[in-house]
Amino acid sequence: MKHSVATKIQFEISPMSITITNNGVSKHMGAFGGIESLQERASKIHGQIRLSHQGSVFTAALFWKDTKA
Repeated sequence: MKHSVATKIQFEISPMSITITNNGVSKHMGAFGGIESLQERASKIHGQIRLSHQGSVFTAALFWKDTKA
């Protein structure tokens, strides 16, 4: 039985960097290609990212399919 799993990732975008917070752990990324990189990673695990934002704080819901089932 296949099912989807959702993970909430929050990231804040500034002109020079993206700060991603996942389960309380923050990681800084360069702004160039940051969002595209997240989407590319999601597609590699057969997933999808849905973005929402309030001001400069974006929330990404990452959904992926459990391919082991």
